[in-house]
Amino acid sequence: MDLIHEFTNTTVELSDEQLLARANQFVSALDDYKKITPFISFEYLSEIKPRDFYDWYNASPKDVKEEIAKMFNESPIDAVRTALAYAIHSKVAGKNLKVVDVDGHTVNMLYDNKAVTSQWVKEQGKLRVKTFSFFNPKTDAKSGIIKNFGGKSFVSFGVSRGFATDPNLMFNFSYGFKLHHFVNFELMFRHGTLPINIRTVENSVFTNQERVTGFEWFLGAQLPIRVGVTYFIPYVKPFWGMGLGKRDILFSYGVRSGLETGFRINNRRYLVLGVGYKMSRFSYIDCGGKNLLPTHSLDLYLKLYFSRK
Repeated sequence: MDLIHEFTNTTVELSDEQLLARANQFVSALDDYKKITPFISFEYLSEIKPRDFYDWYNASPKDVKEEIAKMFNESPIDAVRTALAYAIHSKVAGKNLKVVDVDGHTVNMLYDNKAVTSQWVKEQGKLRVKTFSFFNPKTDAKSGIIKNFGGKSFVSFGVSRGFATDPNLMFNFSYGFKLHHFVNFELMFRHGTLPINIRTVENSVFTNQERVTGFEWFLGAQLPIRVGVTYFIPYVKPFWGMGLGKRDILFSYGVRSGLETGFRINNRRYLVLGVGYKMSRFSYIDCGGKNLLPTHSLDLYLKLYFSRK
């Protein structure tokens, strides 16, 4: 504590214009945690407990851990600053942070269009961050349910394998976006085969495969859970869709539920591997009238979350 206070100095006066410029410099540097390390005040660090530091460290990827460990041998204080800088960098990943105005030592900001504040102090002739209202250093790096997983949008590619007597195979490409921390919308383009016109003859089941192209709309809920650097996202997504076959028009509805496993690539991108069990009902019209076909399938897919600057 005494060592940290030796670094602090509040004798330098800075104007509102200087504080505004400094805050904008900080926001511009958020794409790289190393760039924002000099903005972290030693006064901020004086309130940090060892348990908080270990939480940030354990939640960091391998390359960041190596950087922190290397720095810790030379300067423990700078190592803690680096860990805190990465935790803040992770907090704003995929989010929009903008400076609004200055009120004394308080900088008013917008964090994803929500009003937030940051407190600044003068140290060694420089203005540095003391606190953020949207970042709690004691809880934000801990494992558990999180609200800031992924970017605002995502794309995915996968396959669906059916469980019919003659299994169907569909190829899927989708685009989606988050409506809320735990809710997203997804539009999926599908192409492949479906078992149309199931018939039973002398206790044997026969199916006719038909090539189908169509769309499905998903609106679902998910619950991102972080364990170290890995994210686990259980989800459930009801859907509705339609497609065109060679002779049939199909309408579908049902639900898909499963589990995704995600890893952060960089500030605005996450890579996700997903698996889901899908229960569907297809209503189709052919020359014989209206038919109802239940299907069950296993979905495997890769998903990429991203955000535009």
